[in-house]
Amino acid sequence: MTESAPRPDWGHSSHARPLPPFQLRECAFLMVGAQFDRPLAQSLLPPGLEAADEGSGGFYMYTAPKGRAAPFTATLAWIDVKGFDSSDGSRGRFQTVSHYSEPFSSLAHGWNRLAQTGYSELTQQGAVLSGRGGPDGEVHLRASIQSSGGASTAVAGTHYYVMVNDKGDLQQVPVAYCYDYLPASVLRFENVAPASSNLGRMVPKRLHWAAALFDAVITIGAPLPIARNAEAAGMQVVHLNLLAQHGRGAVVVGPDGRILFHNDAVTAMAGRHFSIETGHLHCADAALESQLLGQIEHMLRGGKGTDPIAVARGTDRRPIFVQPILLDSGGAAQPGEGSVLLLVTDLELPLERDALGALQILGLSPAEARIADLVGSGQPPKEAARRLGNTEGTVRFSLHQIYRKLGISRQSELARLVARIQAIGI
Repeated sequence: MTESAPRPDWGHSSHARPLPPFQLRECAFLMVGAQFDRPLAQSLLPPGLEAADEGSGGFYMYTAPKGRAAPFTATLAWIDVKGFDSSDGSRGRFQTVSHYSEPFSSLAHGWNRLAQTGYSELTQQGAVLSGRGGPDGEVHLRASIQSSGGASTAVAGTHYYVMVNDKGDLQQVPVAYCYDYLPASVLRFENVAPASSNLGRMVPKRLHWAAALFDAVITIGAPLPIARNAEAAGMQVVHLNLLAQHGRGAVVVGPDGRILFHNDAVTAMAGRHFSIETGHLHCADAALESQLLGQIEHMLRGGKGTDPIAVARGTDRRPIFVQPILLDSGGAAQPGEGSVLLLVTDLELPLERDALGALQILGLSPAEARIADLVGSGQPPKEAARRLGNTEGTVRFSLHQIYRKLGISRQSELARLVARIQAIGI
């Protein structure tokens, strides 16, 4: 992050307003965790939500310089709620305050009616990170934190944010994150919002942690009704988040043919042979475009996938390969409700050989990926269990789940898959 991170001057922005899932990169956060009187915390929630017993929540400001919905800045506050923990143990969060700069404010309002136009400004001087923010033209929150010293820790996981949409219905939005976490202490905290506002009512009993987060990659998934099982949607955004870090080209195409997500890698690969800039997938070769779009439609109607499709680039160059992978929407069983990930591989670029990351992209949890990597590399289940501190029974049970997710049936197939990843990438 630079010494000063000024608020963007939007002027007459012509930025498109994409639908989730989408990704933000190189983000910086100033976060302060707080404890509130539980009755106060409960009063900030809509009917149907219950505050965490300890009345926990907090405040944060961040900048998002890169990504399809960026650049923008935000000032936010939240209350932890029961019943929406993710698989990694992260508490569900209800955003009581959401001040976003445009165009994200307009984009977010559809699923979060509390979203307002606002901003944050972050500055860094040595070990001190300072921020201020609020609605446009006003400062409602000021904070300064100081690094506690020591090295940062790489942290990754998933949060479920619970929000009220513009129709008054509760929704949950899965957000995958990966960042460098630097613990800090609070030097200054001022909440000067009007006492009648949600932020003004959030007077903490104590501030019990603070952190600076750097180089964050965040993927925001599509909002889902809270009655739906969000675990599949949470895993989907985790996979998309990994793609940015592993340099794989990725495009997600929705049922109507629109591009819902793409990362920087695929933008760099795109040229005269295929394009994503119009919001729809377009190929210079009409037959190739018809083949890709036909395969997407076939998969969304419940059909099986195919082998990678080659995009020729002339006799003197190696082709680009496009692999369609069906993504369901939050565990939806009905065909046509999902979207299709196009995993793009340029054989002229260095390929990812990290089996752990690649196996997670293919649908395994981090624990399953570690087991698959060891067993696929030739370790017997008993030895893999010893190395991981598990029982052999646990490893063998996990292997059945791994085989099911990868569409294989035996250890020899897993070995071939891991060898292929290590040799040429996915």
